[in-house]
Amino acid sequence: MAFTIQSGGGSNIPQIKETSINFLPAGNTILTASVNQISTRIKAVPFQIFGDINTKGIIFQVANPSTAILHLALYKYDYSNDIWDIATEQMDINIAATGIINQNFTTPQNLKPALYCIAFRDNNSTGKVLGLFKNRSKNKFSGNFTSMSAFYNMMRTNVISYSPTLPNQIVLPSSNFQELNYHEFFQITF
Repeated sequence: MAFTIQSGGGSNIPQIKETSINFLPAGNTILTASVNQISTRIKAVPFQIFGDINTKGIIFQVANPSTAILHLALYKYDYSNDIWDIATEQMDINIAATGIINQNFTTPQNLKPALYCIAFRDNNSTGKVLGLFKNRSKNKFSGNFTSMSAFYNMMRTNVISYSPTLPNQIVLPSSNFQELNYHEFFQITF
């Protein structure tokens, strides 16, 4: 069974509390790989929100023990200025132990219809988040106007100095988009 949600006229989509939505599209296999985190770039995964929603938090799984803190926030895309503005409070998540982490914001965060991304980096490049293996022919979100085969599924900033505070705005240049076989797996809870 499949269904499509369309928004229009300011209508909100139904919200089911105590559930989560996986924003990675179909075509993935089981959780299989630990994906290395980095401190000198902010990585980001885009997703679309079609109606007013309050998010409670994030769920993901730590694959290997480390000494890292994962800094994470949701950003909203400003198409006119080609920049991403922070849309939620920042989470600082200890990823020193393996297992599933269910981290809540201090208060629910309101998201309006727009393009968002989960943006994250760790403090010392030792963290490993469990990821999915992706088929190379699927789950690619950005084409390159010079090629019909260069599609990418991970966004990154330029190399930047580490700071424990995520910036209010980030630039994710298309020249830094990557095609990666393994992709961090996050869920957003409502």
